[in-house]
Amino acid sequence: MITLTLLCVALQQTTGITYPETPQGNVVDTIHGIEVADPYRWLEDDVRENQEVRTWVTEENEVTRSYLDAIEVLPFIKNELTKAWNYAKHGSPFHRGARWFQSRNTGLQNHSVIYTGDSKNNINTVLLDPNTFSEDGTKALSTYSPSPEGKFLVWGISDAGSDWSTWYAKDLRTGKEFPEVMKDIKNASPSWLPNESGYYYSRYPNSTNDAHINITDGAELWFHRIGTPQSIDKQVYADPAHPDRFYGASVTKNGGWLVVSVKEGTSSNNGVMVKGPREGSEFQWLIHTFDASVDLIGGIGDMLWFKTDRNAPNGKIVRVNLSEETPTWETVIPEQKEILRGADIAGGVLTTTWLVDAASSAKIYSLDGEQLYEVEMPGLGTASGFAGQNTDKIVYWSFSSYNQPPSTYSLDLATGQTSLFWKAEVP
Repeated sequence: MITLTLLCVALQQTTGITYPETPQGNVVDTIHGIEVADPYRWLEDDVRENQEVRTWVTEENEVTRSYLDAIEVLPFIKNELTKAWNYAKHGSPFHRGARWFQSRNTGLQNHSVIYTGDSKNNINTVLLDPNTFSEDGTKALSTYSPSPEGKFLVWGISDAGSDWSTWYAKDLRTGKEFPEVMKDIKNASPSWLPNESGYYYSRYPNSTNDAHINITDGAELWFHRIGTPQSIDKQVYADPAHPDRFYGASVTKNGGWLVVSVKEGTSSNNGVMVKGPREGSEFQWLIHTFDASVDLIGGIGDMLWFKTDRNAPNGKIVRVNLSEETPTWETVIPEQKEILRGADIAGGVLTTTWLVDAASSAKIYSLDGEQLYEVEMPGLGTASGFAGQNTDKIVYWSFSSYNQPPSTYSLDLATGQTSLFWKAEVP
């Protein structure tokens, strides 16, 4: 509070700012018969290609920098905030097979470090340290995905905040890194086959020119076999007639169904395609309307569970049996007055998180939608996690609030008993 007060006083004392001149254009759009002026449309041009935009940005940055440098208490504020942020931060542990994983940050590291180990209490071997990717810290870990039984690891590296990512892979049993380098990937993550032989992923057409960074059209779904070059990957699906579509694949662990979420442009709504596990199976549309958000929770055998806001703004959970000749949808957990934030299948139950009066709650349901119990929260705050494997008996979750930094708890799915697994200690 003292730091905030000092900053407010400092901002009031800094006067006489002269901003760079910002020219106005004459762009006018007609929307539903109404003329809407957009005089600053020119500022939407790429700063790397438009000299006027580049000059404007440079001058604005100079004004901002001189303004901040004139605040005498700024070093004090920076020091206080640094001390307040300097505490250890741990992500919730999770496992793939017998191998465990967790992210940790000692306090002021630019990037959290990924650790691995052979038990939940022995995750102490550094697996990936993004702080070593570059000297200036601009290269970051964009994704990391262990295979279902923990044999292999795929991870991505992005540069300078770019959405584009380059993927690498290694054998976790030997520590040997595979030679393949995966490119032309943006905002994607691998979806492993249950047998760990490879994974599905979304990628864009190969491009070596500067325009590549702006590509948003032409996404395609591919399959990569681990340990082989990307050049021999198999294209699984593409739709040139709809270049603005993006594909996110998931493979159910038990039934082996390939479930593909299809999005158009920047809309949060999506369609859903499925492909059966049998050789020669073809894609079929499960949802082709793009009028709601329909997110896969998980699958057991031929049964799939989804979280959706179709005819349910607060969210509901539905399921569909793909063994039926004409699959029918069934509501498992109907819409409630609370907002459904997340759901997962773990230990043979549905774990769900909800937003109630701006605070989190968590409820556990049977796969048929019977509420088994509500998880006791440490207080009013934000809870996340509750993900796991279908054979798990315990899942881990994180809780934080305005006066409690993120700490990790465990939940016994059979009894509903929660226990503190790790507590953040603040200065």
